[in-house]
Amino acid sequence: MSEAEFFLLGEAASPTHTPRARAAALIETARAHPFVKLVEACVQDGDDIVIVEFEVELPTDPAAAIRPVERLAIVVAEDELTAPKVLTLRKDFPDDLPHTNLTFAGEPRSLCLFAESYIELAGKLTPAMLLERIGRWLARAAMDGLHLPDQPLEPLLLASERIIIDLDLFEQADESAMPLLVGARSDKPPILELLRLPEGTDVKAFNEKVRFLALPLTAQPWHARLIQAQPRHVEELSKLLTVVGIDLLAECRKRIERIYDDGEFEAFSRFRILALLKLPKIRQKDDQEEATEWWAFILDQPLVDLAVRLGVLAKDFRTGKFGRILGAATANGLATVNVYPLTPVFAFSNQLAGLLSGWLPENNPRVLAVGAGALGSQTVMALVRQGFGIWTVTDDDVLLPHNLGRHALGESDIALNKAEALAATIQRLLNAKDAATAIPCNVLRPGEHAESLERALAASQLVVDCSASQAVERELASRTDDSPRISAFIAPSGRHLVILAEGHERAVRLDDLDSQLAAAAAEDEVVRRAFAAAADRVAYAGSCRDRSVVLPQDVVQVFAGVVARFIRDRWDSVEPFIGIWEWSEQSCSLTRLLLSPFPPQVMSDGGWEVRISARAVAQLRKFRTQRLPNETGGILLGDVDTRHRIVHVSLALPSPVDSVERPDTYIRGAEGLRERVDQLHAFSGGQLSYVGEWHSHPDGVASAPSEHDLAALDILERDMRAEGLPTVMLIQGQDKNPQLLVR
Repeated sequence: MSEAEFFLLGEAASPTHTPRARAAALIETARAHPFVKLVEACVQDGDDIVIVEFEVELPTDPAAAIRPVERLAIVVAEDELTAPKVLTLRKDFPDDLPHTNLTFAGEPRSLCLFAESYIELAGKLTPAMLLERIGRWLARAAMDGLHLPDQPLEPLLLASERIIIDLDLFEQADESAMPLLVGARSDKPPILELLRLPEGTDVKAFNEKVRFLALPLTAQPWHARLIQAQPRHVEELSKLLTVVGIDLLAECRKRIERIYDDGEFEAFSRFRILALLKLPKIRQKDDQEEATEWWAFILDQPLVDLAVRLGVLAKDFRTGKFGRILGAATANGLATVNVYPLTPVFAFSNQLAGLLSGWLPENNPRVLAVGAGALGSQTVMALVRQGFGIWTVTDDDVLLPHNLGRHALGESDIALNKAEALAATIQRLLNAKDAATAIPCNVLRPGEHAESLERALAASQLVVDCSASQAVERELASRTDDSPRISAFIAPSGRHLVILAEGHERAVRLDDLDSQLAAAAAEDEVVRRAFAAAADRVAYAGSCRDRSVVLPQDVVQVFAGVVARFIRDRWDSVEPFIGIWEWSEQSCSLTRLLLSPFPPQVMSDGGWEVRISARAVAQLRKFRTQRLPNETGGILLGDVDTRHRIVHVSLALPSPVDSVERPDTYIRGAEGLRERVDQLHAFSGGQLSYVGEWHSHPDGVASAPSEHDLAALDILERDMRAEGLPTVMLIQGQDKNPQLLVR
């Protein structure tokens, strides 16, 4: 081998030079290695360079021009956490191999040896292991085996500086000029950010070196290593892009001509072009697209100078103005227009959030979030960070200091309306004004925002209620718009999460589900624990009402994560749902209890709507059958919504033991009844109460009320009217459904 075949690196080390420990260990290992020959050790810019020759294990018919002996330089940096650079010194070493790091034309090729982070590898990599990696790389290169079939396609270009860019800028089809600014988001590490200027901004107020025009370019799918050397100027970049079907010079000319013809050239003459390239990649020719790579290149000349070099415009030295050149354009001097590659980092957006979380719907739902408290704010932000939803948030409350312990908002939002602050946070996060809007009102008393609230309800595809207010829940349930409701709240215990979902049919409404949940406390211990009020409360202000439950942020965050995943997975489900998640302090885990929702029977009488759960009707039939041929009866439990004139019957109790039951007579007793009602009232957190009476008619007797029934109803009405409540009586006969009487 002639020395003229090789690049020369560094200077010979002086006799007094002592290599650093890593380099010395590498030299010693190379001397003893059976397939490696130490050529020399030298220094360059403070780094030790170890030059070696490898005996390469070659196949019979090599796929690449790898020689039996290859000379390489191993550059060992002073910093122990910096990966050693391995450079091929043969000048005609193949320049189209994968797994090489880009260098400039005329420089040694750099081998890519480390798929993992070198910082993690540094403490494990011995000199012998490094030499083994190099030998394996050369052997695989000779067999065309560097890039394995199951490996992702490698990046074609890496740039040291990153720039934050909106993904949609790469897709801009409009050729009109869009003024952009590039600002430094960080100096260490260097990170730039591309900013769109609002319409009407005076661009001359900004330094010309930060003013840019986007030039979106889309390449044809490419299946081979495109870049053998880093492009340094426009001429090299133009040649490179020609391979993938892009005429860079023609695209630049077209953009400049459009700006000139639109009369905007003077305003944009000192802007620079930022070429944004979208490059689909395929593994082999005719394959399907497997990946996409995005590049950004700064063309470092003002538009006016670039226009002259491209042969688009010429300056009239008498007037100092520029005019179009007629005929074919001729480029010159493009080798003096430097090109700076940047690695695009996409600005966070709904689209990127969805890609990162795997949420890729055809249509993102419009969601009305009612309640922006601790659970609501964290649930909304968890979904926003997944790209789920286009949000409208409503709440009339303001953020106070004690809220910060469990809220998604921060200190800078104190004293602001929660809905408005949360919507503004979403807009900033996603860099989109239309990502969220706010309605700063109480759903029960919207006031001046009533029209906005009605529009939001009509436009929403989902309503999420995290208000923890039964009054709000009942208001949302009573409305007739089509969007299904999901209600989520932390139960009074502070250790249970409840989720109620109507389903798309809205056949079982939130108020039905809530009443059925309360009825489940009659039998289920988990439901009882959920409704048991937490004892610990903390004062956050001077008023006797200013008390907050003791509830750790980590538990709220866990619950918010559950709600967010439930909404994401089941927001368009047809089936209604009742679920309780119980938090265990001991195991730091959740246990889920599912309850079966029952569609209600809805009846109206006396100006009241009575919604009877199917479970309660089944109980009536069961108790009647058990006592045949006698009549029987008992009381009805549920709740009354006087605002919407709705009675929920969710539970029927059997006849007390001291009742009189005969084939033609029933007189309800009272033994143990008060205690049982009080017990169920407590079990349900105060929700289950007496709402009426029921009794049965035997077989062969109609369910219509008898004279005795009507007389009993008169007495009952007198008592209930004194309480300001409706009078409800159900008569269960042989028919499937009971007879309803309401006064």
